[in-house]
Amino acid sequence: MDIKTYARRYRNSRVSEVEKYLAQGRIRGAVIENGVWNVPNAAKVEYRPKKKRPTVEDDIIDILKALHGNWYVDAETLCLSEPDFADRVNLLKQAGLIKDSQKPCDGVTSTGLTLTSEGLQVASNKKQVILELWQKLFAGISEGAIRAMS
Repeated sequence: MDIKTYARRYRNSRVSEVEKYLAQGRIRGAVIENGVWNVPNAAKVEYRPKKKRPTVEDDIIDILKALHGNWYVDAETLCLSEPDFADRVNLLKQAGLIKDSQKPCDGVTSTGLTLTSEGLQVASNKKQVILELWQKLFAGISEGAIRAMS
């Protein structure tokens, strides 16, 4: 689809905002054909974290924010290794905040992940609420791991 149609459908964005994303290479699957951008119908804009040296907590928040905002997120967009990204995703799955999506990850229109109803509530809240939940979750996981080793 053309930029104007995509801008209207995706986030009700301005054309200039979509042009900026295209110039930054942030819309996966978009290609220039005969000098005109062609954007896949359901293409997502890549999520970009704000912090340069994020913590694990920041990564967790970024994944929730990206899924909540309908952004594309993966190890590459968060500048993580695949195992580190998988660890963070698994923590969020264990907490019941995200789950595998009906759509498999295609790297263009789907991350293969979606928020659960609880994850949607958490992602809608302010960062402090998410951090508090994360701290409780991490403490519970650590305690469970220690019990399993005993």
